[in-house]
Amino acid sequence: MIIDTKPNRKRPRRQPRILTESGYIDMLQAIMHPDAVYRYSIWAVALPLAACGIGAALLMGITVERVFPASLRRRHDALTAAILSVVGLTFGVLLAFVAMLAWERFDAAQTAASREATVLLDLHGIAAALPEPERTDLRESFIAYARAVREVEWPDQAAGRVVQASNPPLDRADTIVTGLRPPDIGVGNLQAALIAGLARLRDARDGRRSAAESQIPPVIWFVLISGGGMTLMCAALLGTSDLRLHLAMTSLLSLSGVLVLVMIVALGHPFQGDLRITPKAFAGVEEEMGGR
Repeated sequence: MIIDTKPNRKRPRRQPRILTESGYIDMLQAIMHPDAVYRYSIWAVALPLAACGIGAALLMGITVERVFPASLRRRHDALTAAILSVVGLTFGVLLAFVAMLAWERFDAAQTAASREATVLLDLHGIAAALPEPERTDLRESFIAYARAVREVEWPDQAAGRVVQASNPPLDRADTIVTGLRPPDIGVGNLQAALIAGLARLRDARDGRRSAAESQIPPVIWFVLISGGGMTLMCAALLGTSDLRLHLAMTSLLSLSGVLVLVMIVALGHPFQGDLRITPKAFAGVEEEMGGR
């Protein structure tokens, strides 16, 4: 009789991976982060949203067909159509309002960036009439400002980070201008023009920073999605003799709303995503000032 003296070594069981509370929090933050969609192409965002919208319309239509037969729904079509007209009109007006708001914010951000570049070029031209060494120092500060906006502030805006309120080249330009001791009235007029121009430049920069930091409040997104769902449900409750035609119509209704939502997402953050505002104006101004 042979006795096995080797110890019975059992292979340890592989412990299942358990997602901790911090893991759940990190996952939710990654999903709910408002800037996450801007890391992908607009088509990579639009196609899943369109699929979800059409899927929701099909699911609602099939579920309503099984719970409430078409014969029952046709008897209440007048009431359903009246409610659908009110809900659909409210949702359509709200959707149009938010879309217009997103477009206005995008246009205002683009205007502020263009105005900032234009004012900077004008200041660089005015500084050319100053005596040395202030002329060279001030013009170099303006070139450094354009480079800082293009290489530092713009990437921060594109990544969704907050741009610092201070700008060292702009602060240095302020110090140079306010420290001028005009020897005659001509230089005094130049100093006054530079002070006014620097104020306009700061205002334009603040407008660009404000446009980059502002976003559509989450409550508006909640109301839009809820309104779209209620509109789809009312449309699904209408009674039709052909289920396939009904599903096709509700799918088109859902797709039209999703397309407008995609446009709002694309324009909601002017400096992020595929349709973002680029620093092309500052690159041109820097090249014209001789900084490149």
